[in-house]
Amino acid sequence: MSLCFLPPTANFYLRNDLNGQRPVLAVVAHQDDVEIMGVPHTCDGRPIVAVVLTSGANSPRTGEYANVTPEEMAQIRLEEQKRAADLGNYACVIQLGYDSAAIKGLAPEATHVVEQILNYFNPEVLWTHHPFDKHPTHVASFTMVHRAIQSLTSANRPLPTKWLGGEVWGEIGSIHPDYLQFREILDGEQAQRRLIEVFASQIQGGKNYVDGTLGRRRSAATFRDSHGVDTCKFALLAVILDELLVDPTLDPAQWLCGVMTHSANLMAARVPV
Repeated sequence: MSLCFLPPTANFYLRNDLNGQRPVLAVVAHQDDVEIMGVPHTCDGRPIVAVVLTSGANSPRTGEYANVTPEEMAQIRLEEQKRAADLGNYACVIQLGYDSAAIKGLAPEATHVVEQILNYFNPEVLWTHHPFDKHPTHVASFTMVHRAIQSLTSANRPLPTKWLGGEVWGEIGSIHPDYLQFREILDGEQAQRRLIEVFASQIQGGKNYVDGTLGRRRSAATFRDSHGVDTCKFALLAVILDELLVDPTLDPAQWLCGVMTHSANLMAARVPV
């Protein structure tokens, strides 16, 4: 693979050739976002290409990582993400190494690189953050991908068949189910646990991402249907973003408000008067 458009800060870790297959492409803000979203557990055998926008240099650190410099932390997080790629059997992982400020500022050069990545890999399924996420860098990452898709559309380039927004910061259960995809996770608890435990620098930094993520997935499996029995132990929810593929000229903020208004109206109609 020749990805000459990648910035000098990028690290490209190739594990398996795509052999002409259209992959599942995940474009996320931070190391561990792909795994917390659960992307590796839902790919149905398609190869995974993971793209991480930021370096992770400014991640919180305590314990044995308390005195680690930003440069050292960036290297630690890079290696953690590569180990996750090994465990999850990704085809490749590209870590672009941008500062979070560049992503939140929607730096044109970073947006252009994302556009080139989308064009190069021509994914069948695209996973990103979604605009309901509480983390500002996550929302900026989503916006950057949307702008890249707008540019691809203008250039008559092929687009993904499906676009899903993975759940990280904040619950999305208040959105009406019409806008959500429910995905059963067939991998066992230990396989899921190992894939998140790889990110020891963040877990030791004071966040129990392992139990938090698995708890959310158990909750999704059980509370999906109030009148049906559980069909799986673990599941995840994702926001269906396909409308922004069908019409990339849609303003994401207006689309978000429309989803929330429609969800509120549908739920309000259920309340007896």
